[in-house]
Formats: sequence, structure tokens, C-alpha cells
Amino acid sequence: LLSGMGELHLEIVRDRLLKEFKLEVSFGDLQVSYRETVNRPVSQRYHEELTLHQKKFDVEMELAIESVDEEQMRDSAAVGDDGSGIVSVVPARCKELATFVTGEAGARRMAAIRAGVVSAAGRGPLLSFPLCGLQVTVKRLNSWLYTPAPVLSMAAAACFRKALAEADIQLLEPIMRIEITVPEAMVNKVLGDLASYRRGIMEDVLTTGDDARMIIAVVPLVTLKGYARALRSLTSGHGSFSMQFSHYAQLSIDQQKKIHEEMTSFGFSSGV
Repeated sequence: LLSGMGELHLEIVRDRLLKEFKLEVSFGDLQVSYRETVNRPVSQRYHEELTLHQKKFDVEMELAIESVDEEQMRDSAAVGDDGSGIVSVVPARCKELATFVTGEAGARRMAAIRAGVVSAAGRGPLLSFPLCGLQVTVKRLNSWLYTPAPVLSMAAAACFRKALAEADIQLLEPIMRIEITVPEAMVNKVLGDLASYRRGIMEDVLTTGDDARMIIAVVPLVTLKGYARALRSLTSGHGSFSMQFSHYAQLSIDQQKKIHEEMTSFGFSSGV
């Protein structure tokens, strides 16, 4: 499985595999790496007896899950410090939890719970894409004070998956910030293509030379498949562009339904 930042990046890797390494490889259609999140807050209680090294540990836990708001998502605050889609895992402010989450021992327990949540968040329930932009609150924790960290991680992962199984899941698409340099006479043609066929939103047009303009826009990555060829055709070979990831954005119900049908036809299945 090859992944990269856009079509051009993957084409370079493909050419190296074919020409430099002389490998006989076949390539399927390009697929966009979507993300999943919850539409509405959801909470779940979990109570199980777990076994580790032939010892049994009784663990009761309750997690509440919610997504960050749209502004945070646009500011790319949809990932945690560890690069996962879990922005935060924090304890609720209540006396019942204080014994378990304060001090050094409490910090270790919270780290174990976060590790379990992050592990479970790597595979979403809708199409198995990683979850993104989630905040998790530990509302209840009841176990032996010396319960090992791996047991707490297992309980957190199971509780998290259980909550997701009952959640309303929303698909998110990657949005790219694209900078397109074209002759001034071709600006309107390129802007028209972005708005009409690529769901692009223009942010600015800058002057970069006597007869050159730079168009800055945010565009869904899925609409940029084959854009290098399209731009060459639009500008008679006089246009160039670069892009970088901007943020994830929600899809409409119709768009999500269409992607779900396309992905399931490729063999993608539920992650829960």
C-alpha cells in the first residue's frame, strides 16, 4: 500500500519502482484517505473481568466522546500531540475519580487509558478509516488501584469501540491548500474550473510578475485527481501548482453515501 501527498508524489514513487528498481507492479485507482468522526456526543459504560497473565481484574469504566468544533477542525487542531486523531483524553471533574487520576499513579492510569483509546481510534466503524478530531472524557473508573496498565488499555479500547458502535459516524474529507501560478489572461478560466468542477473556494489572487498571477484556494483532494493534466490543458502548458494539506471537512449526506458505495465496492468494510 503506497501513500503520499497527492497524485504527483505517488507517480514519482511509481516511476522509481518501475524504472530504478525494475519491479513488475500493477497499480489500482488512486484512493483518498478519508477520516471518520462522531456527529453527536456519545457515552458508554463498560464493565468486564479481564485476564492478564492468568490473573483476573475487574474494571468498570465510562467514556464520553465528542468531536471538536468546525473551527478547531479547520485550524488543524484535529489531532493530538502524538499525531493521532484523539485530541484529548481527560478525566471528568468529580470526587469519585480523584483517587484514580491524581498524582503519578493517576497520570500513569490516564496514559494507559489514552493508549487504549488511540489504539481503537485507528480503525473507524464506518469504512475503517482512522478517527479524527475526537475529545474523550473519562467519566467513571472503578478498579483495583494496582490494576496493570495493559488491562486499563484493553478496557478503554473495548469501551471506546462499544461507544462507536452506537454513534452516528460522519465521514471527513481532506482539504488541500493549493497555489496555482498562471498567466493573467488565464486566471478566470482556472477559477471557473475550480469553482464549477472541483468545489474549490478561492482565498486570494496575488501578483507574482508582470504577467503572472498566483491563485490561492482550498480544494477537496478527491477533486484534484488528474489536476496536473487538466491544468496543462487549461493553460496550454503555462500553468503550475503546488499544494499542501489544510484540514479535514465534513461531507454532505449525498457525498458520504456516494463514497460509502464506492468504497464498499472496493472491499472496504466496517471497522467494528
